[in-house]
Amino acid sequence: MDDKNPIFGLIAKKQVELQRLDRQRELISAEIRAYERALRALEKEEVALKDEPSVTVGVPSAPVARSPQRKRRRGLSENWQKILSELAEEYTDGFGYDDLIFVADLLGHPVRRNTARSQMSLYVNEGFVEKIGDNKFKITPAGKEAAGIKPLNEEPPDDPTSSGSSNKSAEAIGSSKSLASAPLKRDLLTGTAFPALSAATRVRR
Repeated sequence: MDDKNPIFGLIAKKQVELQRLDRQRELISAEIRAYERALRALEKEEVALKDEPSVTVGVPSAPVARSPQRKRRRGLSENWQKILSELAEEYTDGFGYDDLIFVADLLGHPVRRNTARSQMSLYVNEGFVEKIGDNKFKITPAGKEAAGIKPLNEEPPDDPTSSGSSNKSAEAIGSSKSLASAPLKRDLLTGTAFPALSAATRVRR
């Protein structure tokens, strides 16, 4: 066969064209595989989004309603229970810092004035004491309860009703004696309870 035959040139030309088509086919196949990988990735993301809980964007969540908490009161120490109990029974019209210091000394639990001020400020905030004037205070019902004082009208559950009047009378007498004892205690400590007796003592000396 003659190499100069034009058919050989046509064959060579088609072979070159076929090679070019093969390369193009490989490129197109690679693009298809890339698109398939991207599609699978998108499908996985959509599944993951469906599984996540829905979140509303831009809408503030409603505040959670909380039950109001009551202010917790502190308890009284044994010494201050005695002091407040004495003040509540002896100084029904109110008491000052001097009265508090006097009662504390009388009970054997002396306090300083700055301690008395700080304790009264604390007990006012706690609701045990109320301020009724300039440096004058009064024990509240909550303070009486904390100090262990029972209401006057409280009767034992086993007592008969018939003895109620006698119990009230005894309580009234005890109350009057208690109220009268405060000035007497002060006078006994200061030596002014019995002026005639003290004068006679001075004469004998």
